[in-house]
Amino acid sequence: MAPTPELPLPERIGRYDRALADFVALARSLEPGDWGRPTDLPGWSVQDNVSHVVGVESDLLGRPAPAHTPDWAALPHVRGDMGRFVEVAVDARRGSAPDAVLAELVEVVEQRRAALAAAVGDPVGPAPGFFGTVDRMLGLRPFDIWAHEQDIRRAVGRPGNLDGAGALAARDRLRLALPYVVGQVVGAPPGTVVRWEVAGPLAFSASVTVGDDGRAVDVGDRTGAAPDVRLEMGWETFVLLGCGRRPPAAVDVVVRGDVELGAQVLAAMPVTP
Repeated sequence: MAPTPELPLPERIGRYDRALADFVALARSLEPGDWGRPTDLPGWSVQDNVSHVVGVESDLLGRPAPAHTPDWAALPHVRGDMGRFVEVAVDARRGSAPDAVLAELVEVVEQRRAALAAAVGDPVGPAPGFFGTVDRMLGLRPFDIWAHEQDIRRAVGRPGNLDGAGALAARDRLRLALPYVVGQVVGAPPGTVVRWEVAGPLAFSASVTVGDDGRAVDVGDRTGAAPDVRLEMGWETFVLLGCGRRPPAAVDVVVRGDVELGAQVLAAMPVTP
């Protein structure tokens, strides 16, 4: 099947709302010893992931950022302007008790869910914060929230919710990036076909083909040519690669066909900031 067409606005809002609710439910279930555990994100603990969601959702409510300047020399994991931007909210809460961060999360999410239930405005209109448009915000926020939920779940050994609303948003956003991976990052020549076979809770097949004009497109499971390389993996592995949480050598992937091309594509899969 081809990529999922754009969902109606109410369904996209519903995904965002559900992802927020799922994240709060997980945070409420954490034990005191869980909050300091390291996650796959360099330099970030479980609490830091929660603080990040608090910070972004607070920004979307129009609340001012904390009056805080991190000691950047002590934070070597921070890269680029976006990394510095999101780190302020995280670092400002590193001295807070987990109960305080949890209480802030619950309050902020309650306000955000109320705002989503009321109205989000014109999808092509401006969004608060740094998202540009409401359309972009609705696509990215449930994906990001769910990705951080999964970071926490892996850190505390509590897997789950791999097929929830946020997972669906993640699948759609990551799949949209596959032509970019093949065509622009790898720069595969015209005629190249790369096929993903993803098994598990959100199984799908995607064939990305590069046309004579150099543009890559995802034609789903329809392609007239045999793939140059076939990449077989589970859904969680697809997420780990697409979100840059694990390198290809650390996950279970079967590469069939052009092994060199497969390695290039796998290395290019991280598309999150």
